[in-house]
Amino acid sequence: MTATARLFVNCSVATLADGTRMTTAYAVNSAGQVTGASRGIVVRNKDGSYVNLGVLPGDVGTIGAFAINDAGQVAGVSSDIAGSWCGHRAVLGHVSGTPPLQALGRLVDRTGAWSVPNAISPGGRVAGWAYVAGATCGAYPYYHAFIASPTGLVDLHTSFNLPTTVMNLSNARGINDQGIVVGRYATGGSLLAPVFNAVVWNTANGSWRDLGPGTLEGVNASGTVVGARLNAAGTPIGAVVGAMITMFAAVAQRTGEIGTLRALGFRRGAVLAAFLVESLLLSAIGGVLGLA
Repeated sequence: MTATARLFVNCSVATLADGTRMTTAYAVNSAGQVTGASRGIVVRNKDGSYVNLGVLPGDVGTIGAFAINDAGQVAGVSSDIAGSWCGHRAVLGHVSGTPPLQALGRLVDRTGAWSVPNAISPGGRVAGWAYVAGATCGAYPYYHAFIASPTGLVDLHTSFNLPTTVMNLSNARGINDQGIVVGRYATGGSLLAPVFNAVVWNTANGSWRDLGPGTLEGVNASGTVVGARLNAAGTPIGAVVGAMITMFAAVAQRTGEIGTLRALGFRRGAVLAAFLVESLLLSAIGGVLGLA
């Protein structure tokens, strides 16, 4: 608790020569570099020094950077509209300044449309959420989850044919280098109070899965996730979610092995049981190691 308090105090009171301040810290990598809310794409180094990557050429502002990986890649936003949070577009840069900031795009080509990154994988894959309809600067716009590609943003909600409710909302919160993206999408409620289900997208094979009420906030290389989910009694069952995602990733990446087992005469139940036991064991081992 003391270390956390000290970190936020240092970030909040530090001011760069141009007046830029980091008011909220959002992400940190293993080198101790921190990104957060500021008037530029700012990174705070472990020694207390700051690097300001600025904004895209011709742009006029930003609300900061939201993710950083161990390679020093930073995902943030840059805006072409002054004095407003609308008009932001997702950008990718590096703490060294090389290469310079790169625009990742928006899902809709419209004045005031926006895109915001939430996560970046170790290899530099970016996921987030972006405006698709409604008032661009209004309090309750419609938005979809996205991943960044060399040709622009990919709309996960539309590409994977997620059910479209009256809310039409989805948000990608985590991504790994294996193509697994996690987050949430609205299944009911209202724009003022949407009801979300946790969702996992597998961009490697084009499949997705609804994991029920809740949200997923991150995923690692093995497919283990973090998030929040409740059962009917209101009791957290996060460990079960982790096991399910691990099994999902394992099955998706080993379809050839499954085909071989089936050809050798293994029944569907036997194959399913094998993967389920493997996933539960991996989750249990990970839990024990995490608590050690």
